[in-house]
Amino acid sequence: MFSLLLRITGLALLVSLGTLAQAETLQAEGRALITGTDLASARRAAIQDATEQAALQAAAYISVNQRMNDGILEVDNLHMASLGQVRNVQLLEERRQGNWLLVRISADVDIAQGCSNGSHHQYRNRLAVTAFVLQRPQDASLGQLDNIEQALALELAAKLNLHPRLDALNAGHTRLIDNPLTAPTRQLDDGRLQTLQPHAGQLGPQYLVSGVVRDLSMQNPAVHQEQNVVKHWINRAQHQDERYLRHFAVDLFVHDALSGALLFSHQYQTQGLWNLPMEQDTGFATAAFWQQDYGRKTRELLERAGRELSEELACLPFRAPITRVENSRIWFDAGSSTGIARGDRLSLLRLDRLRDNSLDNSSQTLVVDDVQALSASGTLGNSSEVFNIQRGDFVSSQ
Repeated sequence: MFSLLLRITGLALLVSLGTLAQAETLQAEGRALITGTDLASARRAAIQDATEQAALQAAAYISVNQRMNDGILEVDNLHMASLGQVRNVQLLEERRQGNWLLVRISADVDIAQGCSNGSHHQYRNRLAVTAFVLQRPQDASLGQLDNIEQALALELAAKLNLHPRLDALNAGHTRLIDNPLTAPTRQLDDGRLQTLQPHAGQLGPQYLVSGVVRDLSMQNPAVHQEQNVVKHWINRAQHQDERYLRHFAVDLFVHDALSGALLFSHQYQTQGLWNLPMEQDTGFATAAFWQQDYGRKTRELLERAGRELSEELACLPFRAPITRVENSRIWFDAGSSTGIARGDRLSLLRLDRLRDNSLDNSSQTLVVDDVQALSASGTLGNSSEVFNIQRGDFVSSQ
């Protein structure tokens, strides 16, 4: 556990050095419960706890919610993120306090460059891309783009899967948004979240991507409604100008799959020429659609959105549910396919089932020592019962 002095030291490091890649020598404290007369195991567990605290201390970052008040820096939200690799650990002090063993260590921590939000991990975040609801269905009648709700989810999932730290599931058949006029909602209701719980736990998403197609309209709706066929074809033979421009606007939302909380949202829009006859149907994301100038501009927009969204999603914390607990050994629902490896250190989060599935940090670390393709397990320095860790809780990268 951090002392007040160590917290202040960590913040001072942050203010002066930020997240530059460098090595810093830090001090941290840890503790472990002594079982019987096994002092050696308690010492190893306490040093392990202190080592984790050193990594967290080195990688602390202050959120943007801060202000100066009479010359004093006020911080609203203090977040901790583990970005550092710890080496050269030295035991400085050891003392016993009842059934607890307390230690103080010094260690060199290599602070790595991470995401702008302070997160840094090598695991694959699981997400589901759900249907994109049409705000004005009549906009899709030109070209019969009605399939956009499912096809856009498929296209975006494919682009997100290009990122090595994302595992995107196409869930275009599922609608999270009931009323596009009021989207996004700050919190999705439990009923809609339940539709995203696959039977196979390994496919359960951490994050949900949804959206609303706001605009597919023509800039000049009359240009495709000429009753005189000859005049229509004369217009098409002329230089294509802004009369043939068609809009494409979409809002993207990312919700936490556990709580339903809205994490962030983005708006994208573009326009391109649509000069096909009114009666010609292409559908969305077909070969005929992409050949249009409008289709090419839409593809460019989706590629940009995919790149930007990928970086943000990959920087969100990794989380996996605990499936089994026996004494100090804990199994969880992620394995080598997700990037888990022997020796990894993961935080343990307790699920508060009485408060909307909120997560509480137990301040305990699981060390992974057995990895399968779809699952893994590790050990705590003490029995899980001491910290009330049970099935349904989570391991996390933060």
